[in-house]
Amino acid sequence: MSDSLQSNRISGRTAFVELLKAEGVAQIFGNPGTTELPIMHALADAPEMGYVLGLQEAIVVAMADGYVRASGKLAACNVHVAPGLGNAIGALYTANVSGTPLIVTAGQQEQGHGLMEPLLYAPLVPIAAPVVKWASEVTRLADLPRILHRAAKVALTPPTGPVFISLPGDILNASEALDLGEPTRVDAPTSVKRGSSRRTVLALGPEPMIRSSAKSSRAGYRISSIVRLRRWISSTNRTSPALRFVRIAARSPGFSIDGPEVTLMSTSISRAMTWARVVLPSPGGPDSRT
Repeated sequence: MSDSLQSNRISGRTAFVELLKAEGVAQIFGNPGTTELPIMHALADAPEMGYVLGLQEAIVVAMADGYVRASGKLAACNVHVAPGLGNAIGALYTANVSGTPLIVTAGQQEQGHGLMEPLLYAPLVPIAAPVVKWASEVTRLADLPRILHRAAKVALTPPTGPVFISLPGDILNASEALDLGEPTRVDAPTSVKRGSSRRTVLALGPEPMIRSSAKSSRAGYRISSIVRLRRWISSTNRTSPALRFVRIAARSPGFSIDGPEVTLMSTSISRAMTWARVVLPSPGGPDSRT
């Protein structure tokens, strides 16, 4: 092991806070329990990191969601084991649909302790996975930097959205020599020529991305709700929830027909249906979803 790593012996709890700071996080929202005490201990040595206490996890995630929407900055929130994550699911679903880039963590029982079926225990990743872009549990302290940097990158990559990390207590309390690494970002195309009469849809894996100007990249959390439209379009039926969603989004402030913002000007169901046929696969096609 290199001398630089030997001299960089650090606890998991301290590394967690340092990694958040490296990713630009300045606010943590939380409702801590015993499994989150290591993080609270580390925050005592990081006064520059703000902490907002909530008394119920749904409020914690909702506050973090609102903060990110208002500030355009990445934020983190921490909830307490399985019941706390369960309390947060509704607010987390809202953040996911809204495309809010948010790092959500939950303290977990020490690894191996789950075999004793302790009170409040359940595997956390399967609970969070349906309502986030990406979910993972840290099973080795050496993996913490890679997992947290990846979480931030995934959260901020269009279509943006929340991510989840399960943090077992033994990982947070362990210490070893760590290379904390550096943040990385996906350089997604975000420019569109002024006066362009057509929106450009890029295929990024299974999800489309609508190009926007650099100014609107901060508002990716708003735009991504439109970006994810294909998830909801299953038919061109006038009563389709997806088409109602388009109509509502089209009325939102910040959307203009050919300006620097991503555009959806049509305010009628018929225009939304026409747009859907032009830029999205036809229902029942090889790329359609149920």
